[in-house]
Amino acid sequence: MTEQTATLVVGEWDTECSNCWTSTNPQDTHHTRVPMPSRYPRPPRPCRARFTAIAKNPTANAIRTQEIRPDLPMVEPPQRRRR
Repeated sequence: MTEQTATLVVGEWDTECSNCWTSTNPQDTHHTRVPMPSRYPRPPRPCRARFTAIAKNPTANAIRTQEIRPDLPMVEPPQRRRR
């Protein structure tokens, strides 16, 4: 079984997993929990993907993205998949 990987997408008020696009704790190495209180009606399950890079959400004004996780390389933000 192959391990899922994802980019940690940093927004102005939230960090998201690029694999499932739900909130995540920016200090976690894998998406294993969703911070509470949640903006979702029912708390979603984390996808357990391993974070391999960090990106700034294009709509956010977060200027110190790299300081959040200096161990991850900075990349361009991934495109959201349409559901």
